[in-house]
Order: sequence, then C-alpha cells, then structure tokens
Amino acid sequence: MSDAHPHYRALLQQLHTLDDLHKAAAVLYWDRETCMPVQGNAGRTQQLTTLNQLVHEMATSTRMADLLAAAELEQASAVPDSDVPACCAACVGSSMRSAAFLPSSCAGAVR
Repeated sequence: MSDAHPHYRALLQQLHTLDDLHKAAAVLYWDRETCMPVQGNAGRTQQLTTLNQLVHEMATSTRMADLLAAAELEQASAVPDSDVPACCAACVGSSMRSAAFLPSSCAGAVR
C-alpha cells in the first residue's frame, strides 16, 4: 500500500488488532466450553468479560472514530481502483456507530 493513505493504513492496523483480540476471546471461550474443569469457569468468564469490554472500548474509542473520519476523507479523494477499497470505511463506520450504542458493561457480558 502506498504512503498516500496513512490514516487508512492506521485504521487497518487497529482493525487487525481488534480481530486478533476477537480471535483470542474465541479461543478462551472454546476452552471454557470444551476443556476447562468446572472450577475454572468463574475465572475464565471474568477473563472473557474483561477482554470483551476492552475490545468494545477500543472499537468505540475517540481514536477509532478519528481514524475512521480521516480514512473516509482519504477514501473520498482516492482515485477509483486505487489501494483504498471503496466500501471499507463505510462498513467499519456503520459497525462502529452501532456498537457505540451498547455500554461497555453490557458488551463485556459473557454467556
């Protein structure tokens, strides 16, 4: 990717970090459901709650909103068929705005 879209690259980096955290939570959840002794369930649930809250806070942070806004501006000025996919910022923005309505305390709730 060229240096012409630094905000878009920073947004992608944040999205990759969020994806990694979601994957880590999935492993913890799988472990809790398939391998964990019953005595470890409360601790694992707390770990999942904390991780889910952190993911939610990161995804709905001011920093993420600022990166998204800057990436949308870069996208608007990008040449068609450039290295900035046309729908990326719009899709992320829609998801982020939806997530922002959910308080972190609820986002951390683990089933």
